[in-house]
Amino acid sequence: MASKRQHLASGTIGHAIIGDSSHGRSRTNRIWKKDRHLMKERVCLHLFHLQVPSSEYAPDGIDVTCPLSLDLVAMLEALPVKLLDEARPILAKDGINI
Repeated sequence: MASKRQHLASGTIGHAIIGDSSHGRSRTNRIWKKDRHLMKERVCLHLFHLQVPSSEYAPDGIDVTCPLSLDLVAMLEALPVKLLDEARPILAKDGINI
């Protein structure tokens, strides 16, 4: 079974995850490591919010939020202004304010 990362990187979708050595783009990863100081073993993938409905195993359900790490915040803040301005409203919908 193919992974979600593989589907994202496929020719159909074409959105490889930065830093993903298995399904990413080597050239893009090298540029991000050199010019944007991406940590060597960093995959730019983050689960910010997870909500699981109640069940017999979790009667109250599960609702977990995990803030972005400082290195991801720094990388987002270093994006070109136009791209960051486009991303801000999308991120803000999930409570991520950059």
